[in-house]
Amino acid sequence: MDKPTTKTGKQLKANRQALVFLSCVVLAMFIWCVNALNKQYSTTVEQTLIYKGLPSKISAAQLPKQLIIEISGRGFDLMQYHLNSENKSFLIDLNKLSQNVFTSNYSAINTSQLLTASLSNAKSQITLLHVTPELIQLDSREHFSKKIPVKAAIKYSFQKQYAQSGVLIIQPDSIYVSGDSLTINKLSFVETEAANFELLNRSLFRSIKIKSPASKNFSYSTDKVWVYMKVEPYTEGSVTIPVHLNNSGMRHITLVPDLVTVNYHVPLSLYNTIRAEQFEASTDFKTTIDNSKLKVVVVRKPKEVSNVTVSPEQIDFFIKQK
Repeated sequence: MDKPTTKTGKQLKANRQALVFLSCVVLAMFIWCVNALNKQYSTTVEQTLIYKGLPSKISAAQLPKQLIIEISGRGFDLMQYHLNSENKSFLIDLNKLSQNVFTSNYSAINTSQLLTASLSNAKSQITLLHVTPELIQLDSREHFSKKIPVKAAIKYSFQKQYAQSGVLIIQPDSIYVSGDSLTINKLSFVETEAANFELLNRSLFRSIKIKSPASKNFSYSTDKVWVYMKVEPYTEGSVTIPVHLNNSGMRHITLVPDLVTVNYHVPLSLYNTIRAEQFEASTDFKTTIDNSKLKVVVVRKPKEVSNVTVSPEQIDFFIKQK
């Protein structure tokens, strides 16, 4: 009669141990979540713009439809901000805006100041990092807008055995400039602020600010662009190709040697894509050196290769007598 009692006691003890273990796991997860949500993060939020109190000459259809804002704060605060349905849209009531959110001539609203004031009034622990667009034009006069290329004013160098792979990408590569047509039509490009990236050994992906407009009579659709450049280790390669002779006239000329070796650097990932037929070497009989040598030049090569050299650089020739 004692055996069932003993078995029941062991089972209760095992259940208590399992409950204690489960409680510890839940507590550990809770502590981890609390610690994680107490850390600082940044995130991007899109808000639909709603306008009120617009002058009769201004249509909401002509104004931006949304704000893209970048904010930072504790995980708790950012989570509450995302869960709050009121933050899905942003109301701009011109009848209730303070003077400091307008530009000096009241032709535009500074969205950065407007959002900063809104977050401050809400006693939020969230910090505004960036907003697009920065200005909402309200001037009822006709504004001229033109899409202009962006030029990245950057310099860069690489660590030994590393090189650029592919072209430098600017995103966006063009932006809209709005304002005085006389001034804007003189612009052929807009330039970023100067930046220097030294001894790169990995791909470059950075945001760079666009230089502030020289005139207050126009504005940009964004104040920064992203630049991307793939950087990877390179290796050396070589191919052997024939030499083409130009301007031989009616002469029968034999080149010695008639094959040359082209050496080059190429990104490691592209090494197997390079073929001998992608190269072309030639020499010109009109450029004989002391009437005894011909200079060899690589006239065609793949765009992926760099540091191209040819060996030998000079070759002999013989003119056959008829």
